[in-house]
Amino acid sequence: PSVGACNGLRALVEVSNQSRVSTLRLFREVGGPAKLATMLHSSEASYVIPYVLDEGGVADFLAAMQRAPDHGAQGWARLQSLLLEANDLRSKVYAATAVAGLARCSPGARTELCAHGFGQALLQTLQW
Repeated sequence: PSVGACNGLRALVEVSNQSRVSTLRLFREVGGPAKLATMLHSSEASYVIPYVLDEGGVADFLAAMQRAPDHGAQGWARLQSLLLEANDLRSKVYAATAVAGLARCSPGARTELCAHGFGQALLQTLQW
């Protein structure tokens, strides 16, 4: 999905609980979490992660990152780069929001984030 589509999806998710459930189910059915995993170079894409990925979506997202280890490593590196190397505060906040959203949803996500050094990256970002 494009960043605009993700923002539209976020708006649909926020309308109501019923809309959230059906929208996130449809997002998963069309492979949205896996597509979102390919967009981690964009701070806007990282911003929508906590809004458009429920627990099942996080599982799909992590599975997509693990299915292609080279691609997954590159995705984690891009997200970490947004935390550590971006010059603008907005990109850093969006990346931190994505990490928090992933960590909040699943123990597996927390393990994966720790394995890729996100604890230290978040501490460095807080000192920025």
